[in-house]
Amino acid sequence: MPRTRPRLAKLTRPRLRGVIPRERLFAAMDAARERSVVWVVGPPGAGKTTLVAGNLHARAVPGIWHQTDAGDADVATFFHYLRQALHASGARPPHAARPRCVPSA
Repeated sequence: MPRTRPRLAKLTRPRLRGVIPRERLFAAMDAARERSVVWVVGPPGAGKTTLVAGNLHARAVPGIWHQTDAGDADVATFFHYLRQALHASGARPPHAARPRCVPSA
């Protein structure tokens, strides 16, 4: 049996049980989906994670999950985990996110 690497919590979309769909907010997120990134802001406990995970589940939207924390203040760490999330999803990173060799001056 092939072994699989465990997924990091910060890269794993939460499983939701018994969550009430928030259709008005889902509609707002649907309208914003034409953009590359949707940023959700609110105070702790407001339901941001539940809203986003619930919307992605209800709409069967593919995507990556990256939950930021204090360690992501380092840009290299942030992009390391972002690339891991892209890789785990099977998505191909956009051209700008692919590593490339830049000659030094």
